[in-house]
Amino acid sequence: MNRLALLSTLVLATALTSATPTPQTDSATAKIEPLKISYTLSGTFVPAVYHDIQLQTREVTGAKVLWAAPHGQIVRKGDALIRLDTEDIERIIRDKALALELAEIDLKLAIELNRLREFNTPRDIAFHKRAATRTKDDYLSFVNTFRKLEERNVEIDRKSADYSLLSAQEELAQLKKMYAADDLAEETEEMLLKRQQWSVDYWTFKVHKAKINETNAKTVTIPRKLVDLKRTMELKARDEKTYLCQLPLIAAKQKTELQQKQIATAKIRSDLAKLRTVAAALVLRAPTDGVVYYGRYAHGAFTPFKAASAKLLPGAFLKANDIAMTIAETKTLHLECSIKESLLSVARAGQAASIRATGFVQTRHPAKLEHVSLVPRDGKFILRFSLSNSGSLRPGMTATGWWTAYNKPDALVVPAAFVFGDAEGDYVWREAKRTPVRLGHSYEGKTEIVSGLTAGDVVTRTANPAKK
Repeated sequence: MNRLALLSTLVLATALTSATPTPQTDSATAKIEPLKISYTLSGTFVPAVYHDIQLQTREVTGAKVLWAAPHGQIVRKGDALIRLDTEDIERIIRDKALALELAEIDLKLAIELNRLREFNTPRDIAFHKRAATRTKDDYLSFVNTFRKLEERNVEIDRKSADYSLLSAQEELAQLKKMYAADDLAEETEEMLLKRQQWSVDYWTFKVHKAKINETNAKTVTIPRKLVDLKRTMELKARDEKTYLCQLPLIAAKQKTELQQKQIATAKIRSDLAKLRTVAAALVLRAPTDGVVYYGRYAHGAFTPFKAASAKLLPGAFLKANDIAMTIAETKTLHLECSIKESLLSVARAGQAASIRATGFVQTRHPAKLEHVSLVPRDGKFILRFSLSNSGSLRPGMTATGWWTAYNKPDALVVPAAFVFGDAEGDYVWREAKRTPVRLGHSYEGKTEIVSGLTAGDVVTRTANPAKK
């Protein structure tokens, strides 16, 4: 029991001794010495250059996946990445090709009809003009000449019939006188009288007909013919005027229709070319050399593999403009690391670092700080270091590194505990006086003094005289 009590006493005494704070000095001297700020990094490799792989088209809403390159496969520019089903688009292409063939035939026909119209227009103008002139000449000729001639003709026909009837009647009367003297035989007399009587009857009818014809011609036929000729003349003149008025409109219409057919044919041809481009695009190819990553890369991370791979299973429907995979170039990589906000003031683009991949600890890679994010991401500030890749590193791997943020061999420093600040600015106590100073960087308990002190100046912990 005495030994146990003694041991407990020794342990307690040792603990109390170690818990006693080290006495702090009340003064310190400003010294010229090296100030090197180094920071241990921990982060993840991300691609410096990457390419989204998606079906970029407005012609189709998507297509069924037939095959996809494996996740992590190294590909060369032009290699197939995703093969999509082309059955539907090929059917559309066939229909569009047939529509183009019909449109081209229709366009050729329209061009030929337009050429014929231009060729025939002078002839059609001449035809209408000639028709109008001829009908006018016919009308004037009838009015001035042939109307009177036709009226005179029917009068002559009537008079001729009258004269013939009179002659026939005279001859019949003479025959009757002769036969009354009994100079001829009775049979001959009867035959001649019958013949002459027939002649009289015939001309009697011809006279009657000639009178009717004369009356009809003067009251019906000739006036009607005059009206018809005048109407024909007016119609032909109207046809000529109508044709000449419509001619520019018809020409403009045919030219516009031809232009419409040309535009429609060009659109069908363009649509067909786009469809063929889409069909070719249904085999998505690598735009450059790189490594296949399923899903989308954004903000330093890829889409989770399980969700991304589900979109690329055979039979899955890949929507247009949906990023299915990413091709990450590996010649140059970035290491993304998060740092404390207090280190933002020393982070400058171009600063050097040494990087060692977690899976390849045998090799260190020189790196250069390329980007400093002044806007936090999930509460963290991101540094991005750029380094060349020998071929073994891949985006998504982790790494550690060492970053020299500041290195000044002749910095003027004092212990950080001897530097104070308030609303009026930063200061130290030198010779019991408040001395304003401009600060540089602080690291591991030391603060750089840019101005306000010189080497050898002694600073103290003296409280603010205003508070004494």
